[in-house]
Amino acid sequence: MHFHIQMINDPAAAGRRPKSVEAHWAYLSKHAAHILARGPTVEDDNEKNTTGSIFFVEFPDWDGVRAFIANEPHNNNGIYKEIHVNRWHHALGRSQRDFPGEQSQIHWYVRGYGVPDSSERRKALLGAHRQYFAPYDRDKFIVRGAVLDDDGEGWLGSACLIALPTRKDVEALMAGEPFFRNGLYERILVQRHKFGGRP
Repeated sequence: MHFHIQMINDPAAAGRRPKSVEAHWAYLSKHAAHILARGPTVEDDNEKNTTGSIFFVEFPDWDGVRAFIANEPHNNNGIYKEIHVNRWHHALGRSQRDFPGEQSQIHWYVRGYGVPDSSERRKALLGAHRQYFAPYDRDKFIVRGAVLDDDGEGWLGSACLIALPTRKDVEALMAGEPFFRNGLYERILVQRHKFGGRP
C-alpha cells in the first residue's frame, strides 16, 4: 500500500529541529526501503527555513505507516503541529532515486485538494488528465498520483513532486490541467521542496 504523509511544522518548535536531525536521518536511512520520496518543504526565498516534511512511502498496511510516523524522531521531538496521512496512488512507479533530474533543479510539492464527492467526475476526465501530464512524466515529475480515502477507493485530490524553474511555471502548468479547469479542486497548495538526506 502506498501512502502520502504531510507533516506541517510548528513555528514555535523551530529551535528543536537541530536536536533531532541526526536521529531523523538515521531513522530514515533505516527505513529507506519503504520511502519513495521525501524531504522538507522550505520558504521560496530561504531554503534553510523549513515549513514541514513530505513523504511518499510504501508499507504493507496502515499499522506499518502509523508505526513509522509514531517513531519518527522529529515527530517525537514535537517539531510538527499537524500530520496528515492518506492512501496514495503511485502513478509513475518510480522513486526519487530513479528520477533523471539534475542537482541544480528546483523542486516543488503540489497538493490539490479535491471537491468532495468528485470521484465520478474525475473518472470521466482521467484520460485527458494523463495525456496533459504525459510530456512532463519522464523528466519533470519526480513522483505523482491521486490522494485517496482510507479504503483506497474514493478520490480526495492529488499530490506530487515536480521539477520546474519557478512557482509561476508550476501555477501555469496547473492552470491548464483538466481537473483544475473543470472545477475538481477546492484549492491547490504549492511549496518549494528539497530532496531529503544528509547534506
